Amino acid sequence: MSDTPPEVRFVRALAAGILREGEGAAIAGSAALRDFLASEKSLVLEVQFTGFTRRGEQVGGVHPLLLRAAAQLIVLRVNRVGFTPEAEESDLRALFDALSRPAAEMPPRGVVEVLAAAAPRGVFLSTSSGEVYRPERHAPPEPPAAAAPGESAPAPAETPSYSSALDFVSGDSVVDLAEFEIVETRGDPVPAGGAGDPTPAAPPTAEHEEPPADDLYHFFRAAGAGRGDAAEADDLADSLRRSTAVMGFDGVVQSAVAAVPRLMDTGEEMRALALVEALAEEARRPDRSRVFRDSAEQGLRRAATDPVLNRLAELLERGGEVRERVLRTFLAVGGGAFPILETVAVRTGDAGLREAVFRAMLERDPTGARILDRAMSEPAARARAVLELAALPGVDATLTQRWLERAAKHPDATVRADVARHAARLDGRGGLRILLDLLGDADESVRRAAVRRLGERADPAAVPFLTRILNESGDEDLQLDVVAALGSIGSAEALPALTGILQKRQLFAGKRLQRLKVAAVAAVGRIPLPAARDVLASLASGKDAELATEAKRALTDG
Repeated sequence: MSDTPPEVRFVRALAAGILREGEGAAIAGSAALRDFLASEKSLVLEVQFTGFTRRGEQVGGVHPLLLRAAAQLIVLRVNRVGFTPEAEESDLRALFDALSRPAAEMPPRGVVEVLAAAAPRGVFLSTSSGEVYRPERHAPPEPPAAAAPGESAPAPAETPSYSSALDFVSGDSVVDLAEFEIVETRGDPVPAGGAGDPTPAAPPTAEHEEPPADDLYHFFRAAGAGRGDAAEADDLADSLRRSTAVMGFDGVVQSAVAAVPRLMDTGEEMRALALVEALAEEARRPDRSRVFRDSAEQGLRRAATDPVLNRLAELLERGGEVRERVLRTFLAVGGGAFPILETVAVRTGDAGLREAVFRAMLERDPTGARILDRAMSEPAARARAVLELAALPGVDATLTQRWLERAAKHPDATVRADVARHAARLDGRGGLRILLDLLGDADESVRRAAVRRLGERADPAAVPFLTRILNESGDEDLQLDVVAALGSIGSAEALPALTGILQKRQLFAGKRLQRLKVAAVAAVGRIPLPAARDVLASLASGKDAELATEAKRALTDG
């Protein structure tokens, strides 16, 4: 006889059957299972990244065959399989057929639906999404009919036993695996067909303890955990932090994963948030081993589905601590959570929420380019709202510049005009270059916005570009904006362009040129140079009364 323990032989056969390696896998597995269950009621295997475990202990070691089989089950979201002596060769073959299917060929409910169709006996299975396969329970035999006069009584039916694969006794508890309910009893089971009412079960006492070691008891306790009321769900987060055994921790993780969507459905969003937070915390606990952190990380991914994240995103509207908690949770989830945050940032009308989401995303993803990509396909009002984020204090200037350059190509002129406003506050040559590019925009309102913002920046490097517009444009309003911008810049480079306007002589210039000259006098008055005061003094004593009056006022104000 082989020295290999029966459970190890069975797990290896199970792995071979899942991977379709070896025709005799099912038969060998059936024989090994019978050997093992000669002294045990059941066998439950936990699926881990490192293979299979039983009660927290590795079964079969870290073997390539077991690793590949476990990986196949993880893809199918299977986290636990159980067996009883009722499992026949045909049942094991049905299980192998279900578990060896590619994920793409699975029906909507996955492996549980496949097993339900095949209905194998003595085989149990649970998934990380909280679904459980269990064999259908056979109805108990009908009580014998009374014998007619003169006839012999029929043979009495056997009293139902609680030691089958579906109902078994463990300690003082009768566990009905078909119903997943734990019914506390005292003494022997009540015999069927007795006279009168059965004696009521005595209430459980303080001395009663949980059944100690039966695998299937803990299988369904873990698979069905979290199905109680919301108060029980509150304890799951604490259980995660307190768990020290891998098997127990994984069971709590699965319970938390299954509880989150149910809490959402019953309006307990804050309790659901607390569970997701607890999973995120455990996934990053430095004092946990990698096995614990990986289990929590996988649980976090399974719990944070799109429907759950969308419901959590609604909590952002509450502000305060709740908003901060939700944002931290989204950052912990990462990946698929970011598009939902991007949508919130683009579509919310709450400027405070938009800023909070944006800053949170920059904390995790410094590029932040996806937000602007989305904004550039949004209507102008939304795009302008998101564009405000580019100029927030603390945002990296390189990122802001790239955003503004891309936004400068938005089809709506109001967005491009906003780009000019934000570019004026951007330090360095990047903002200047954006504004100079906008001077050539096809829309007059954008060109005027760029001219005004160049005046605000007061960068002498912009003077040649403004002078060219002054000399070439026939738009009086744009020319007036250029003159005002040159005065705001107030540099020596701006003075020649302004005096050139004052020296113009046009026979038919009319009021248009005069308005431009008056504006030029005011602009010269803003240049704090002796040469500018000489120009004003000359105008103050000149023959043009209107210009003389403006020049005197500028000299007095200066």
